[in-house]
Amino acid sequence: MYIHSVSNSSGLLWAKASSYTITQKKMGADAVDFIHASKDAKLVKYSPVLETEDQRNDIDNLLPIDLDDLFNIDLGDDATILNFYNKYGDIGLLSHKIKSYITASRWLPTQELSSKSSVLSITPYQSEYFFETNWKKRLKAVSSPIVVDKQRFPDLGKDNDFGVGEYNNEMKKLLGTLVKDPDERLVGQIPKLIFEDHLEFSQFKFNKDFGGFMSTYYPDLVLGMNDSESQLVDFPLPYSIDYFKTYSEPLSEVKKVLKELQSSFSFICAIDEMLVLPERPFVYTDENTAKTHHGKDTILSYLPKLSISLEKKPDFIGYRWGKSWSFKSLLSMFALKMRQQMIK
Repeated sequence: MYIHSVSNSSGLLWAKASSYTITQKKMGADAVDFIHASKDAKLVKYSPVLETEDQRNDIDNLLPIDLDDLFNIDLGDDATILNFYNKYGDIGLLSHKIKSYITASRWLPTQELSSKSSVLSITPYQSEYFFETNWKKRLKAVSSPIVVDKQRFPDLGKDNDFGVGEYNNEMKKLLGTLVKDPDERLVGQIPKLIFEDHLEFSQFKFNKDFGGFMSTYYPDLVLGMNDSESQLVDFPLPYSIDYFKTYSEPLSEVKKVLKELQSSFSFICAIDEMLVLPERPFVYTDENTAKTHHGKDTILSYLPKLSISLEKKPDFIGYRWGKSWSFKSLLSMFALKMRQQMIK
């Protein structure tokens, strides 16, 4: 049973750092270049739009998605990649690849207690991070809580009527630590990743080891750790404040993805009378058709998901069901823009 939802990224999903930089970090025996937010960068919220008619005056900090910005990137010149990041933010490699992930269980304050509760409590929770219309985090209790009776400890919470006071020494030591049984085994599920379905049979090859995969995007959180230790890190919620402080994207992977999108779109647009493609044949009869289908599939793999929800219409009494795109990454925005261009 899920006890409570502790946070989500709904207010930060379209946010970026005010500036980005490229830094070389030592990862094992290799030196790897990463793009990440500059140390003194500020968090900037913005409103991306895909169509000119969406550019209403009531939208704050409007930023049109411009395909030319993607095509003008010179992959041999890192400065042009940084210019792109400074305008739009990170391209969302991690968010694009995974549906959800679960981190190791930890002792955390119990939040389901009433503000007038006579006890203080900590509970062993496991964190699950998942994407719906935005990234969310929820906690699941994996064992029994530890409770302190405030009547037996009258000084606890004396000046605070919200059940928050001081914990006893045992609870103070446990807060934030891993939850283990008497045999020193972790309580709850083993930390794991759940990838997007379209990646299972793709050309991408993933190391599905939890710590190894996540360290690719949060290298500073695992520096100096061995493999088993990195499995137990409590990695932050995508597009949360802590995400922008610690998230990095490997420059080599960034270049690979950008090149793939640039090449696929350019090839499709260069083929006469191929904007509307036939059904996929069992055997390709010519190279152009094969390449065009491959390019289309590449762009489709980055498309956002279509969601259906109740929404308020300005010219309609009450609510109606509407369709909208759920964007997981900046990549999905540019892929949808490409799709719009191809079907005109």
